[in-house]
Amino acid sequence: MALVKCPECGREKVSDSAEACPDCGYAIKSHYDKVKQEEEEKRLAEEREQQRIAEEEEKEKQHQENMNKYFGTPMKKIGWGVVVCAVLALIIMFGIYIDKENKIAESIEDSQWYVDKIRTCVSSVDSTLSSADFVYGSFGSNDAIENITEDLDDIRLYISFVDMDYKEDTRVADAVESYVKSKTTYESWEDYKTYIKSEYFVADSNEESADKLVKGVAYSSNEEMRDEKRKTSLIVEEFNITTSGKNYKIYGTVTNNTSRTVYFVKVKVSLKDENYKVLDTETTYACGDEGIKPGESAKFDCFIEKDSDMQYYSAEIYDYD
Repeated sequence: MALVKCPECGREKVSDSAEACPDCGYAIKSHYDKVKQEEEEKRLAEEREQQRIAEEEEKEKQHQENMNKYFGTPMKKIGWGVVVCAVLALIIMFGIYIDKENKIAESIEDSQWYVDKIRTCVSSVDSTLSSADFVYGSFGSNDAIENITEDLDDIRLYISFVDMDYKEDTRVADAVESYVKSKTTYESWEDYKTYIKSEYFVADSNEESADKLVKGVAYSSNEEMRDEKRKTSLIVEEFNITTSGKNYKIYGTVTNNTSRTVYFVKVKVSLKDENYKVLDTETTYACGDEGIKPGESAKFDCFIEKDSDMQYYSAEIYDYD
């Protein structure tokens, strides 16, 4: 028990265990019990804080001891630096390896796609050339040279791409070789490339090559194919040229190898320069309404003005009923 001052009225020497102040009736005991409780809680909080600080200091001390244990000396620090650098180097090298592997896989996929495109373009050239009329030396389309030129442009470009991929890595080269062997009749990329260059790139430029390929087919001497077509066609059997004043006279024979009588057979004659470019044309009739029966022939002649640039001439069936 202790004597205290009443916090309400200020009376001196009041027992802190008194239930109430004799003067004002203030609850002395409850007030000082609360004060004691608050002081006790404050003391406990301070102890806990001191304990926490002590624990933190102990942890820091332990951490410092551990750091000194592993990194305390210069040699240890150098050793750990070497380890860190080695780990970083391994990570970088692994990243480079993965990137290289991805590039190799991409190059293999690209090169195989380019080989497929080359094969497609080669087939396109062959298809265009196969449309030639071997009997009359002409094409069904006037765009033959342009179409073949575009295909040759693509083929040349794709060949360069495959060559670049081929040099990327030995695995890419092996993949190209294997793919060419599986998709073509050639044993290697070099063999296939050599074949394409020799068969399709027959001149200095792609356009010149296309022109030469077209002329090589349209004016070929493939007698077997020519003869097969002749057996079922109305054809100019033979023709010649002579001069007549200021004109050329082109004359010949038309033979009917079809299975029916044909009428009003019109023949077109042409003068051509050294590049087979047409200089002039003229037409004439080999027969009229009298017709030409199957297996029969009829003669024709046609006059066309002379041209000093003329190197070649031709005669072909133009129209008939």
